[in-house]
Amino acid sequence: MVFLSSRSSLRERILGYEVGAVDYFVIPFSCEELLAHFDVLKNYKERHDVLIRKYEDASKVAMVAMKGTGELACILNFVEKINQIESYAELAHVIIMTL
Repeated sequence: MVFLSSRSSLRERILGYEVGAVDYFVIPFSCEELLAHFDVLKNYKERHDVLIRKYEDASKVAMVAMKGTGELACILNFVEKINQIESYAELAHVIIMTL
């Protein structure tokens, strides 16, 4: 939200920011400055959106990696135990626990 106001005191501008203004322009203002500022805000928004997408992609990759690591750990644990198995019952138990 951008405020355009004829009120120019510091307190009034601070109140504008406190209620959610991204910026506060005092009337009269330069149209060129206002347009330049909107371009800056648009660029910030685009970069923010890119960062959000990258964060979401990284989170998905991390979840896949953690899941894969967990599955790999189960398999490695099974391989380590299989050499110590002395009966079919024990083998069945280890297979069930691995699955």
